[in-house]
Amino acid sequence: MACQYRLKRAGRQPSGRGGAVQCRTMKGREQVESAYVLRHHELGEADKIVVLFTRERGLGRAVARAVRKAKSPLAGRLEPFNELELTLVSGRSLQTISHSQTLRRFPHVVSDFDGLAAAMSANELLLSLLETDDPHPDLFDAYGALLALLQPPCRAELLLASFEMQLLTALGYRPELESCIRCGCALDEGEALGGLAVEEGGVACLDCRDGTRPLSLGAWRLLQALQETPLAASPALRATDDLVIQVRHALKAYTAVRAERDLRAQRMFDWRGQQAP
Repeated sequence: MACQYRLKRAGRQPSGRGGAVQCRTMKGREQVESAYVLRHHELGEADKIVVLFTRERGLGRAVARAVRKAKSPLAGRLEPFNELELTLVSGRSLQTISHSQTLRRFPHVVSDFDGLAAAMSANELLLSLLETDDPHPDLFDAYGALLALLQPPCRAELLLASFEMQLLTALGYRPELESCIRCGCALDEGEALGGLAVEEGGVACLDCRDGTRPLSLGAWRLLQALQETPLAASPALRATDDLVIQVRHALKAYTAVRAERDLRAQRMFDWRGQQAP
């Protein structure tokens, strides 16, 4: 099955205009790109490897030299959940970050538990599903919109589910919700709904429900609404907390198959629920 999903995406052209990467070129080997830091880890005594999500190139990695030194001009400037403008210098293998300017800050994300859980989960989704050097400007904008919308009080789990649905759709993994993924029969108003066939990529009817994940009628309708509703309008969707949790778990199981890995960041929501009185 692992090969099945790789082959599905093989040969897809980059989504930038005309299939080309759009970036501002400076003199020599320098480029200026809009970016978010998704993750970083230490390299040697003072450097870091930074995983970036950029408008111009999509997912990529770069080196931040001496960033862990107190006097470094990059110190404290390469943290997640801020929109940055980076100057990148091409190297033999990885680019080097020579300058960083903050374009937008989202301090509310790290000050609210649910907002942080949703933002970390979104980072994990991007890292798990995107391919290197495959730009998706619409997803870049959607990620920025998600960070902006995670203002408490907000329905962080619903916003995350909306972003996840947009991500799946943009990458060609949009779940089939109108008819049975196995036999093709129409589900009409949901009377024939049997469950979610996560590996096949959609819902199954009652006659084909063997081996499917249980899915309530309300959760099915909320999934349909998320497919048709822009991210910015998703907080207005009428759904109980229980339905939102059902949908989040269903999407997590569905996405994990496409990512070929467990998605751990969303456990933060479950941990919070266990700690509630």
